[in-house]
Amino acid sequence: MPNEPTAFSVPAAGTPDPTVIEAAKRQLEQMIDSNPHTMLLVDRSQTIARANQAFLRLAGLARFDQALGHALSEFFACPDPHLFERMMDSGGYAVCETLTNLPGKSDRTVRFTVIGSGRDTELFAVMAHDISDETGQALEQERAHKKEAVRSLMGALMHRINQPLTVIMVRAQLMALALEKNRIEPDDFAGSLQDIMKMTMEISQTLKSMETPTDFATEPYLPGLDILDLNRSGAPSNLDEYSKTLLDVFLMALDAHCPGSALHAKRTGEFAGFLATKAGWSSEQVAVARRCGYFHDLGKIGVPDHILQKPQALTAKEAEHMRRHAEIGYDLLRSFPFLKAEAETAWTHHERPDGKGYPRGLSGADLLPVARIVALADTFDALRYDRAYQPPVPLDAVVETIRSGKGSQFDPDFVDIFLDCCRDMDALFSGPTA
Repeated sequence: MPNEPTAFSVPAAGTPDPTVIEAAKRQLEQMIDSNPHTMLLVDRSQTIARANQAFLRLAGLARFDQALGHALSEFFACPDPHLFERMMDSGGYAVCETLTNLPGKSDRTVRFTVIGSGRDTELFAVMAHDISDETGQALEQERAHKKEAVRSLMGALMHRINQPLTVIMVRAQLMALALEKNRIEPDDFAGSLQDIMKMTMEISQTLKSMETPTDFATEPYLPGLDILDLNRSGAPSNLDEYSKTLLDVFLMALDAHCPGSALHAKRTGEFAGFLATKAGWSSEQVAVARRCGYFHDLGKIGVPDHILQKPQALTAKEAEHMRRHAEIGYDLLRSFPFLKAEAETAWTHHERPDGKGYPRGLSGADLLPVARIVALADTFDALRYDRAYQPPVPLDAVVETIRSGKGSQFDPDFVDIFLDCCRDMDALFSGPTA
């Protein structure tokens, strides 16, 4: 790309090292210039500061000066005029597919990816990919032979690798710029690291699925002809192993943030699986209950450690911060296509049958059965084992607490199951002797 003028304009705060900033800036510019897919650098006002050759081809432009200094809306006419503004407000990483009128082309489906470094970032990388033809081709390929569908899926899997890899690299460069400018908040920095960790896990799982094509699921289409089931194909052959790998990464970070959290999570998972077995659930349902217990407190990654480890009662404001862990856990897990029940349980394990729980005040049938089991298992472990704010509670006192919450705090059916097996459940771990 020729040496075009750019419009970098990040307000300074503090005394950053200009050498580091320039190095990060050049790396980010080179990444945009060399990317084979459409990629732009824009500021908060959605003005284009950098463009690459792929964008010129997509927009039908001959020179870079026809793009630099112009607004995104001049080239992407979206039905929602505030689309890019909302994506930028997310601060870090947002993806949206929408019908768009491109120069000389109407009603094209474009996937936009906006990458920033946090809420206060002034610069964003924008990727645009016209997927209209891919969508049409996918409909045709659905009627093709299974072998052709597998090839198509493999190509899609490769795209799933390329996209997060690019996002990770761009996100890291934007974070470097923001850090040097002292323009990134601790919560944004933690969120960026979590996003990068999640995308790294997605890449790892995609690579594994490509190594095991026998796991691709098919369904009958015509007599003697099967087609690929794209919804079920690529799912981990061993979801417990997949979630354990993911769990180890997350729990390692959580335990460093809040010592003891990993043991609490693992015990809660085992207690939930034990109760599910006693309830007569299938082996698959028991495995889901165990995983939901493992993941239930994941959102505490986003709670300040001085609140998590406070030995005294929390203030009203601190309690409000603590309650956010349910929604944070849901947001972390819901992007993983095979952990839907786990995400929902993270969100609802503090809800109650009587509707007096949080964060949404759900009740009764609105709560997944697995979330009700995890809520009981979580309380049992929280009382029975040593915590920062209380010593272990004797088993008989824990049993009485859970019995008194039957029908209000805890599902009555699961309380009855617990009362029948509480001593066997307590013996699963050689823990407290109180």
